[in-house]
Order: sequence, then C-alpha cells, then structure tokens
Amino acid sequence: PAKQFFYCFGCQMGGNVITFLRKKDNLSYSEVLSVLAEKAGVDLAPGPESPARRQLRSEKQRFHRLNELTASFYHERLLHSAEGGVGREYLAQRGVDQDSIIRFRLGYAPQGWDVLLNYLTRQGFSPAELERNGLVAARSSGGGYYDRFRHRLIFPIFDQTGQVVGFGGRVLGEGNPKYLNSPENRFFDKGRILFGLHLARPAIQTQQRAVIVEGYMDALMCHQHRINN
Repeated sequence: PAKQFFYCFGCQMGGNVITFLRKKDNLSYSEVLSVLAEKAGVDLAPGPESPARRQLRSEKQRFHRLNELTASFYHERLLHSAEGGVGREYLAQRGVDQDSIIRFRLGYAPQGWDVLLNYLTRQGFSPAELERNGLVAARSSGGGYYDRFRHRLIFPIFDQTGQVVGFGGRVLGEGNPKYLNSPENRFFDKGRILFGLHLARPAIQTQQRAVIVEGYMDALMCHQHRINN
C-alpha cells in the first residue's frame, strides 16, 4: 500500500492500479481510466467541466451506488435470511452451487411491499429517486410507493466493467410475469448489455469465440460447467 503497487507471487505479475484492473477485469487502457475517473469523481473531458456534465457525472455515481447497495441487500437476504430459504431451495433444485451464487451475486427480494424501500430511504435516497431507477413503483392510488421486486430470485445485471446497472427477478412460486426486469433509464439500456459479459471477457478474448445463450440461468450454468466464454 505504501508504494501503491501490487505483485502476485504465483504468476509474477505486478504493476500499478491501472495494470491491476486491466489484468483483473480484462479492460483496455481507456476503459480503466474511465472506471477510475468515475470512482474518483474526475472528469476526463478536455477543458473546464460544464455544470451539466458535472450534474450528469454526479447522478451516474449515485445511480451506481444505489444499485450496488441494492445488490448487496438482496444478496445478503438470499445467503443469510430465513425467508431467503425459498430461494436457496430453488437454486439447489436447479443444481446451482454456492460458488455460482457468490460469483453472480444472486439475491432474494423479500415478499414485503416496502422492505427495500425502507432500507434505501434510510441510506439517504428518496422514493422518487428509487422510482426513476426502477426499484420501486408508485401506487395507483397515489398513496406512496412499493417495492418493484417481491418474492423473486434476483439476478444483478452488470455492465462490462462489473458495475451493477439493473436487475432481473424470477418469480418463486406462482405469479406473473415469470421474469421481471428493471425498466430502462438514462444509465441502463438493456439492449446494449450482455448478461455475464464482465465475467466472460477474458475467456472470449483467449478463445476468440463467444457463446450466446438465452437466459440468466443458461449463462450461469455454462460458467458453472467451465464454459467461461
């Protein structure tokens, strides 16, 4: 830490933070700069940062923090809560092992109408902000909001740099729709994202071949059976 570099005694790879992220996440140099700049709150655009661009950058950082908190909330519920047992049982029946649950950060959305809403408002997010990002919905009566995902197995959706940008939820038991996805917003364009690409990139580049499958579970089980591209 004092010298700000890393070294792996297994593969003899070393370097600075840029080298580390390039190797760990298989990113290009420019992609690493973008990731680090966003985390540090630095604008890479030439010249002074405009107020509009500063506002956009701030909103995007808040969007990523909100989704990261949500993914962690659902993941902990699946791993450790009593009510998450139904999700653990479903995954066991489907043959999903613990390593895959952790690698894909699967989660469980509780049955309650406002469990996530209450948690995130305590973290400083407003209900209107949560609605804009597709985590809650407004009641038709106009009397507040309710959790968008309830009693569902949660699949966090990551962009190619590994940041959570949305969620897919599979219903557990009876209910429709079978799969419910986060609505698109200014920072989440589902049509431009391939689920699991952040994990598959190294193998795709090594093998020069990508395997495209239909659903979340299909991609997860491929990785579990070491089809990593």
